[in-house]
Amino acid sequence: MPGAGFSLLELAMQILQAADTSSRECDEECFHRVISEYGHIVNRICYTFASSGDDFDDLRQDALLSIWRALPGFRGECATGTWIYRVTINSCVSFFRKPGAKTDYVSLSSLLNISGESGCDDSDNIVRLHEQIARLPEQDKALLLLWLDGLSYNDIAELMGFPINTIASRLHRVKEKLKSRLCN
Repeated sequence: MPGAGFSLLELAMQILQAADTSSRECDEECFHRVISEYGHIVNRICYTFASSGDDFDDLRQDALLSIWRALPGFRGECATGTWIYRVTINSCVSFFRKPGAKTDYVSLSSLLNISGESGCDDSDNIVRLHEQIARLPEQDKALLLLWLDGLSYNDIAELMGFPINTIASRLHRVKEKLKSRLCN
């Protein structure tokens, strides 16, 4: 993964040391358990939104900080993994809404070396697909990521806060957009 200079736990420790832990209801152990169990979700979402290794590091740090801040308010009304998805996606979308945030995307092929052999059609198609996904607006990217992770339309609707019919139609449009870009 890009920017993997710190392990998730090392990064979490840096966040914990910087945070005011005296006012937190959730202790370090709780945070460590959540990150240990669901850190792969945070990484995958941040990696999908990142346009560079530095963005990945920034997104991951923002997401972990958001999780730390929101953890005391987690009421368990949904699955923890679902809650982690929501907090992380909201953090990533907010990252690009900040004033001065970069909105131009570099190719994910510069981050991934998935083409083992040059000239391989499947690898070229995978690289092109990642490039096109990287160019999607943040909400479309999040929608597609959740769908690719195998979440049901109901779960995606709950996570994104849209009616299920909106999820179905938006997902159809996103897939059609990708299909047209890849076939041209």
